[in-house]
Amino acid sequence: MIQHARRSLAIALLLVCSWSLPALAQTVFPGADWQVDKPEAQSLSPEIVAKVGEWLKENGSKSGLMVRHGRIVGEWYFGDAKPDSKHIVYSTSKSFSSTAAGVAIAQGKLKLDSKVGDYFPDAMPASKRDITVKQLLSMTSGAHSDNAQLPRTDLFKYVLEELPMDSAPGTKWEYNNTGLAILSPVVQAATGQNIDQVLNENVFKKIGIPRGDWSWEDREGIPISYSGLHITARSLARYGLLMLNKGMWKEEKVIGSDWVAEAIAPSQEMNKRYGYLWWNNLDQKAWPGVPRDAYAAMGKFDNDMLIVPSLDLIVIRQVGDDTGANRQLKIADLFALATSAVTDVSPSSKTADSPINVEVEKAFPKLQITRPILVANAGDGSNRLFVPSQLGAIHVFVNDANVEEPGVFLDLEPKVEYIDRENEKGLLGLAFHPKYRQNGEFFVYYTPKKTDKPHTVLISRFKVSK
Repeated sequence: MIQHARRSLAIALLLVCSWSLPALAQTVFPGADWQVDKPEAQSLSPEIVAKVGEWLKENGSKSGLMVRHGRIVGEWYFGDAKPDSKHIVYSTSKSFSSTAAGVAIAQGKLKLDSKVGDYFPDAMPASKRDITVKQLLSMTSGAHSDNAQLPRTDLFKYVLEELPMDSAPGTKWEYNNTGLAILSPVVQAATGQNIDQVLNENVFKKIGIPRGDWSWEDREGIPISYSGLHITARSLARYGLLMLNKGMWKEEKVIGSDWVAEAIAPSQEMNKRYGYLWWNNLDQKAWPGVPRDAYAAMGKFDNDMLIVPSLDLIVIRQVGDDTGANRQLKIADLFALATSAVTDVSPSSKTADSPINVEVEKAFPKLQITRPILVANAGDGSNRLFVPSQLGAIHVFVNDANVEEPGVFLDLEPKVEYIDRENEKGLLGLAFHPKYRQNGEFFVYYTPKKTDKPHTVLISRFKVSK
């Protein structure tokens, strides 16, 4: 039994403090310019960050960027490149197109199950009319892949009226530029705007990407959804920072957090590394040594951007058009090197995101924990693991094969004010007294409900009764 200690019981003390949440290691957002900091000030090894720069140079890069906690901690330009240089990022453009579709969906102008035929009833062959927006975003359209057709000036007329279908929509995964090209006219028909206009109005302006920092190739005035974006490294990083913060920019929701989560998750069963035009690292095979929660926008010639939520880290490599160089680089080496620079790995990066992976000698398939924030051990010799949810409940995993499901150690959810932003509000931490085995005391700190003071944190000491 757990008792909330009261002064009258003379058992323990209830501590209540009001303070501003600490600024250290919290994400900052750039204004007109970025904050630039030394790697070690953001818990990165300066030696390894220097090696990242060496790797970029040795592999013919034009620009490179590392951002941690919203601060630039590594920035490199080679040859004639400089901070205002725009480089084509090829298929990294696809991830931007995904966001454009997400914005249109959030505005109610488009749906994931909207069909090509809803906007182009004369599309041919007839089976093309059944392709959904979700299938376009997940590379399961079934349309024929033919890169030789991409330079056509009448590309969109061709993909809507002549491009063959190889399979029924939704039955085959294939990385496919001609199929994805269909998304551009679909978004235009649904919203009355091209994908670049949707992004500029609803995303770029809000996060400080100036019009001079980007351009987008088009066919007859319609931007191509599979490639064509030219952008500076710093503006690319702004988009990465938006994604890293689940669509939030300062206090404004620019993209829904639910869309961000869905876009980077597996979009179908045939290739679980692929979301809605984003690549993930769930199998940790393509990018070994990189945290499982990492995801990336990836373009031809490795014009890439890696985002690692558990490390609050963004890594960018740009080379633009590298035709003829025939480089044999392995981008996974850069990703692993950059992430290894982090010296203060958050406990949350070691917390399983699904209970079936919690290593307590037993899987608990029925348990679901929303927003687990850390794994703690009481140090009482029992080998119990405590997993708090940011919503307020603390679950206890007992190292006992006879226990069917873990229990709730303490439930503060009715008292916790929770906001779905990275470490914004909720249950923020759990700590056991160094003499927990003797005194049964532990501490919980959280943002309480019904408080008149902003940024108030309540610290409570609890005692487990004998």
